[in-house]
Amino acid sequence: MLTNAMLVAINHEVPQADTSELATAWWDPGTGRVHLVGEIDFFNARRIFDAVERGADLSANLSVDLTRLEFLDCSALHFISELADKLHAERRRLLLLFPRRIVQRALEVTYLVEHPGLTLRNAASADRVTSTGEWVRLA
Repeated sequence: MLTNAMLVAINHEVPQADTSELATAWWDPGTGRVHLVGEIDFFNARRIFDAVERGADLSANLSVDLTRLEFLDCSALHFISELADKLHAERRRLLLLFPRRIVQRALEVTYLVEHPGLTLRNAASADRVTSTGEWVRLA
């Protein structure tokens, strides 16, 4: 688990998660990215991904920063697959950025990384974009 100091070092612009919730989603209109924060599981996956679909700009490729996603289960993987399906059907892609090793491994062992509508980028394969300022909480 990351300490607050480590989180600040990774991306100081992302708002802190509400400690009463296991996971939150943030939209940064400046970068066009969604940031998933915390742990996504059976109990909150639908709320998080419904909020992403409602609040994010799905008219282009959707970039989702996973830097601060600490855990996901099969429910979250299911919704990632559904979102990738939806975007792929509209000739767009779901870009998953900077996953932690445990999250990347879950995407690999389920073969979700081979989904035709999904691209996985780690820190070595993509540059980080800094925020321009205002954040919109999605969930």
